[in-house]
Amino acid sequence: MKAAEAALARLDGVVLRHGVSAKELTTFGVGAATTLLAELNSIEACRSVCRSLEELAQPWKMLGGGSNVVLPDAALDYPVLRLGRGLQGAALEDGGRLLPVEGAVNLLNQSDEEPRLYVGAATSLMSLSRLLTSKGLSGFEFASGIPATVGGAVAMNAGAHGGCIADALVSVHVAEAAGESFIDASELSMGYRTCELPAGTIVVGASFRLRRRGVEDCRKQRRENLMYRKRTQPLHLPSAGSVFRNPSQASAGELLEDCGFKGRRCGGIEFSQMHANWLVRLSAEAKSAEVAQLLEAAMQEVRSRKSIDLQPEIRLW
Repeated sequence: MKAAEAALARLDGVVLRHGVSAKELTTFGVGAATTLLAELNSIEACRSVCRSLEELAQPWKMLGGGSNVVLPDAALDYPVLRLGRGLQGAALEDGGRLLPVEGAVNLLNQSDEEPRLYVGAATSLMSLSRLLTSKGLSGFEFASGIPATVGGAVAMNAGAHGGCIADALVSVHVAEAAGESFIDASELSMGYRTCELPAGTIVVGASFRLRRRGVEDCRKQRRENLMYRKRTQPLHLPSAGSVFRNPSQASAGELLEDCGFKGRRCGGIEFSQMHANWLVRLSAEAKSAEVAQLLEAAMQEVRSRKSIDLQPEIRLW
């Protein structure tokens, strides 16, 4: 990894950090500190990093908001990439110069055309949802309370409350070693919590089609979504959100509760007593291995008792 670090240190728009804790990088706060974190602040930086790492045959992983990631207990032996503030904001044209999101949205509302917005991948999904609803632009009410970046949300087709990213997505702007391109949403085979992005690409932005709607209607729906989350999810504890995808037969939470996993604990990790499909961290010393042990036990028990194979939604690195 020394060669990769030396190569990245020479690139413009790249900030390198060492020993960044899991608590800073993820909402769960489990796992070892990251050996090398590269923060990318421009599309050109993303292209250059991809090119340099490809030339060195150096593996890497991309991290968004870290809201569904569990880092390993051992230090990673590859660089972790994350987008910086240079890729926050929005524009009226695909790939256009990024403005503060509110400024771009105000310009959008001055037009009578169908509202369409290009958003930088490092932009906070929750902030985007809050701002759009306050301006009477519908399409992201479902995202209230989802602690993700836009890029990370696109990469997994994040969703809640009956809505998801794919509902509004027009195209995805990606960077890679060979350059940059726009991929139509129809080419990404998007499904429930899935999006098939080409290997070796970094999402740097995405274009969304919105709908004009009354401000109060938007705010009401977003507020109801937030209230539901607060009533049913353990938002007061560190977590990585939903553990398993909901199978077609029943919700994952119902299956886990029926199989006795609500409140099941291993070390410093517990299936929440408030929502069985959420793992929460109860101790600062909690381990990734404890997460893996609970996941495996739950999958085996549900398979044995319900003949259903649960698919993890959280990602163990």
